[in-house]
Amino acid sequence: QPLVFLQAGKVVHVASTAKGYGFIEYETEDSCEYALKLFSGTVRLFGRAVRFDYGNRRER
Repeated sequence: QPLVFLQAGKVVHVASTAKGYGFIEYETEDSCEYALKLFSGTVRLFGRAVRFDYGNRRER
């Protein structure tokens, strides 16, 4: 997992997809909100801008 995301709080889970999407789960909602504010528009990975938004957990 890219260490840059640890700046916002404890990361519980990281997942990625073949289509270039990734998901980061933080331990607390406060950490998630802080990450959205901290990283929005500022992070580039592998030369590409990273967009941050809330995800929806799918029920299985």
